[in-house]
Amino acid sequence: MKNPIRIHSAICFLSVFLLLPCGIHGKTNSVSLDTLTWVEAEQAFKNYEVVLLALGASTKEHGPHLPLKTDYLMAEYFKERVAEEMPVVVLPTLQYGHYPAFLEYPGSISLEAETFEHVVIDICRSMNGYGLRKFYILNTGISTLRPLQATAEEETSMMLYIAPESVDMSKAVKDFDPRPGRKGLTRNPEGQGSYSPTGIWGDPTLATREKGQIIVDIIAKEIVKQVHDLIDFKLDEEE
Repeated sequence: MKNPIRIHSAICFLSVFLLLPCGIHGKTNSVSLDTLTWVEAEQAFKNYEVVLLALGASTKEHGPHLPLKTDYLMAEYFKERVAEEMPVVVLPTLQYGHYPAFLEYPGSISLEAETFEHVVIDICRSMNGYGLRKFYILNTGISTLRPLQATAEEETSMMLYIAPESVDMSKAVKDFDPRPGRKGLTRNPEGQGSYSPTGIWGDPTLATREKGQIIVDIIAKEIVKQVHDLIDFKLDEEE
């Protein structure tokens, strides 16, 4: 296959912090695609190995204490952290995704899984047409990957560090459904999912800014490491 595309999707785990001292004129400068003209973009694409696409919903519930744009705020934060450390082409954050588990909570918007997949692939294919072949998909929708684990404390702690003005801890409440083996969330106590009248799964009242800083720094370091590895990854020119 000619011009294979390398796509790396991650939600980060423990790792170490690495820097790659390269990019335009030997610096770690990144470039935001939406700030360029097409002429500038054509020239800039010659200097980069990796395209960074962040996924962060602006319309997904996170309980009564966090705004619908929580994932978007996280995506913007981590995108900027990576861009400061690694030379990447930064795309505008994709603000819609596949979140069917949250549709019982007003304001949550979900694309069909196939639609969402095609949107991401089409974005990568478009950029591939300009000669870029490595793509890092930064997914901040932690709850979409493990929606019934107790992520409320982690998520709220992160937001207390990233955007404390967006958190209303006076509305944070503990919310668990003790019944095992349920998938998704529901506002209906007789529903099939885990019953959650607040849209929370876990105990965000335990969240602190200090915990958030630790979690955020770990995630940011791992993202940087993975982008570093993707830059170093050698594609087979004959594929």
